[in-house]
Amino acid sequence: MKNGLLSKSNFLSYLECPYQFYYFCTNPDQRPATSESDLLTIENGMHFQDVVNSLLDDSYKSEQVFETEEYYSRTDCVRYLGNKQVELYEIKSSKYKEGVKIDSKYIFDLAFQKMVAEEAGYTIVSAFLILASDTYRYDGEMHTSALFEIVNLDDDLKDIEEEIKVLAEQAYLIKSKAIKPQEKHQCSLKHKCAYLSSIVEWPEYHIGTIPYLNGDKFWNQFDKEIIGLDELIDLGILSSNQMKYYEAYTNKEKQIDLKEIENLLKTLHFPLYFLDYETYAPSVPIIQSYSPHEKIPFQYSLHILEKPGEQLGHEAFLLDDASQQLQLVKKLKQDIGDKGHVIAWNAGFEARCNNTLADKFPEYSAFLAGINNRLFDLEDFFSKKYYLDYRFKGKSSLKYVLPVLLPELSYDALDIGNGQLASYRWKKAFVDQDAEYPKDQIKKHLLEYCKLDTLAMVEIYKYLLNLIRA
Repeated sequence: MKNGLLSKSNFLSYLECPYQFYYFCTNPDQRPATSESDLLTIENGMHFQDVVNSLLDDSYKSEQVFETEEYYSRTDCVRYLGNKQVELYEIKSSKYKEGVKIDSKYIFDLAFQKMVAEEAGYTIVSAFLILASDTYRYDGEMHTSALFEIVNLDDDLKDIEEEIKVLAEQAYLIKSKAIKPQEKHQCSLKHKCAYLSSIVEWPEYHIGTIPYLNGDKFWNQFDKEIIGLDELIDLGILSSNQMKYYEAYTNKEKQIDLKEIENLLKTLHFPLYFLDYETYAPSVPIIQSYSPHEKIPFQYSLHILEKPGEQLGHEAFLLDDASQQLQLVKKLKQDIGDKGHVIAWNAGFEARCNNTLADKFPEYSAFLAGINNRLFDLEDFFSKKYYLDYRFKGKSSLKYVLPVLLPELSYDALDIGNGQLASYRWKKAFVDQDAEYPKDQIKKHLLEYCKLDTLAMVEIYKYLLNLIRA
């Protein structure tokens, strides 16, 4: 690609936020590096594209380039029909669901490719989006074309034909001539916009930390030069839960509903099992009966408290061969008794993992349904604002709550510190068999990470219990 041309990825970045696109064009060294967690999404998409291309017949040509004096586009797949007549195919690993509207970013993506190809002298007969099928189930043998759905987008592209030309020209001027956008800055990134962070010194507690503050309200306050929570005047824009967060920050006090906390804790029955799964969701299924992007539970950690005051027990399991998933279920059944609550954080996730396993191994469905019937969500204490600390910054996830309540328990020293990275490294070591990710080392790091998740839940449970006793 010649320097100065506007690529498809450039155009999509412009659509996300013209100002951030301008900032990165004029400050290329400020572009964030691609992280390992990002690579999970990237590699999933690339693998799906490779598999789809391998399943199409020889009339389809992959990775075709169209170029003009201003624009550059690499199309995932095309069919040449003769006399410079072409069909375009954009391949995305997202799932297609009948009756669900196609994501507009995919439509604009394909519309840009169509525009470039036409300006390069081709006639686009039709343009299609290839998506993962929502109904496909892997049979454990060879993948087939049932893996994907081909959706015609001709009507959608026609509706935005002129708009695309205008947007592309604006993006090209930003990239080629460093012309700053003139429209009002109101991107969906809000405080996470790199351009905004280059001109604003965000205080630790700013309007972007208000939980679920919508974009219109955010930008309305920003336009009034209201940045920090201390500067907020119009409290009428806040919901009741947002107001609780604001008041907790203003008063620098915790808001603790001891009665609700006590009532919830009293519902728990021993033994207590603290459960956490880690999962991997490949775009192309790797296990029989799985569908695209269906989460594969590959690991769990389980802390066990048989009775109040007793020594804490711990069990764990990690798959080193995805095809042996039944071993995970068998081990879990050995580790969890049929009585007592099973405690998780964001317990809906663990419930969905159990449902997945029950679907794959119906002989264990009663056992897994039994776990779901006994699930208790520890996050409820924080998401329902029974315990509110402004230092959570409006969040209730474990990664925000733990450092405030129990700073001595930290993920910082771990080689794996989040679920996305855990998924990626398990994939590299045990699915891809990548020698750069030694299995023994990755297994050790995964077990440490997952163990800290359940230990954190145990200690937060004890923290709340001591709060009531005090």
